[in-house]
Amino acid sequence: MDIQDYANGVSAKAVIRFLNKNPDFLAENPAVFEKQDLGLKNGSIVDFQRLQIERLRERVEDLEQRQRSLVQAAKSNTVTLSRLERAVLQMISAPRLEDALETITADMAQTMKVDEVVVALEDPMGLLSDTKAKGFYRLTQGSIMNLMLDNDLMVVPQAYQEAMVFGGTDDVVQSCILTRIYIEQLGMEGVLAFGSYEPEYFSKEDGTQIVSFLSKAVEGVISGWLAKQNKLAAV
Repeated sequence: MDIQDYANGVSAKAVIRFLNKNPDFLAENPAVFEKQDLGLKNGSIVDFQRLQIERLRERVEDLEQRQRSLVQAAKSNTVTLSRLERAVLQMISAPRLEDALETITADMAQTMKVDEVVVALEDPMGLLSDTKAKGFYRLTQGSIMNLMLDNDLMVVPQAYQEAMVFGGTDDVVQSCILTRIYIEQLGMEGVLAFGSYEPEYFSKEDGTQIVSFLSKAVEGVISGWLAKQNKLAAV
């Protein structure tokens, strides 16, 4: 197929295929541009070099914008990690278990920019019956298995039965992340849950490393406090 075939009316895709197979064609036939309206003309001859420069400039601007976005995201992540570090330290140094739980459920919600953070634990022996803290709920035995099955972490874009761990807000939590926690010395299972009132706020593509880290920190703090309470009760 030669150039005359294209002149007789060939599809745009065929032209593109021809140019891709013949990358030197335009350079060897600059007269082709004289009748083309590319928006960059100098008299009757297209300033092809200028066209290339404009396209290059657009690519550079796009790359710069992406770089700015990445830098901003990195700064935001650094700030978030710094706040989380302070929240975890505050949780560890809390004078009471209730204070530690409220640090988890209040401060972490603000830091993570979510509507609800709750800790829910199965407590068949009633060890936490006197523990009162906002965002802390006691569950009946078997609740975690029914909810989580064999999953240690669940990202739920559209929450249904999963929202039950949020207690009084289960009718407004529309999206959530649940991560299992386990108090080994007492055989207690539970979840650390992050909830949003906005549907699809969490998605399967969300990174969950921070959530997994927080669940281990929460697990350790609660385990430590319960062990301390049991020792005091035994004295």
